[in-house]
Parts: sequence; C-alpha cells; structure tokens
Amino acid sequence: MNRDGPLHERHSFIIDSTSALGARSWATSVLASWGIDAPSDPVVLITAELVTNAIRYGVGPIDVDISFDRSGFRVGVSDRSDGKVEKRVEVPVHAASGRGLRIIEALSDEWGVEPLPGGGKTVWARVSVEPSPAPLQFHGDDGP
Repeated sequence: MNRDGPLHERHSFIIDSTSALGARSWATSVLASWGIDAPSDPVVLITAELVTNAIRYGVGPIDVDISFDRSGFRVGVSDRSDGKVEKRVEVPVHAASGRGLRIIEALSDEWGVEPLPGGGKTVWARVSVEPSPAPLQFHGDDGP
C-alpha cells in the first residue's frame, strides 16, 4: 500500500521549560507513526529549536504543525506574539544561546515567518526529500 496524500499532525504546548523536550518527543513519535523511510532527524531538531525560540520570545500557547508530502516536510510553530524574528548576525563563542535560527537555516531548505490573522506568527521551515523514481515506501507496506 502506498500513501499518496499529504500527512499532517498538530499539537499545542504551553510556554514551559519542558515544552521543547516534549515537542521533540512528540515529533519523533509522529514521524515514527507515519513510518516514513526518509531522513527525519532534521525535522525533529528543527521542531525543538523553533519551540525553544517560541518559549523564549513568544506568547503562549504554542501550536506545532508537522506535515509531509512528496516534496518533503514542513514544520510550523505558531505563537501569539507579533515580535520580529531575527537571526543574530554574530554570536559570541561562549554564548549559551543565540544559534537557533542558524541551526534551522543549516538544516532546512528554506524557512520564514508568516503573520497570523488576529495577531501572532508562524515560524516555519521546510526540509525537502530527494525525488525518487519509485513511490515512497512506508514501513509495513506490502507493495503494490
């Protein structure tokens, strides 16, 4: 059996010091439940970084969306803050933070920010998968 349609999951988190770990665990679980034979580590790391930024700079609750279609993954993290999202130009070597958007930029093919109607924003990142001449296979597929 092949899955041709897009996959999508959403979960809400509160602004809390444990939410980044919770989002990372949730993302890992979602990808495992989809059984996708594609690299998913960047998706999990991007999810955790975006949630960490929302905890640090946003206003809760935090909504996390992960979707997958034939072109790749999209992770979106929404919060109720209208604050600007800016990648730091320079981060001191010994700084404990400030590298999140650089990590997201390095792991994704593209990322951006979209305003939400009524206030707030979604910070998103896209991770492409290389096209395959054969249909994508999922764990447990019996074939055609």
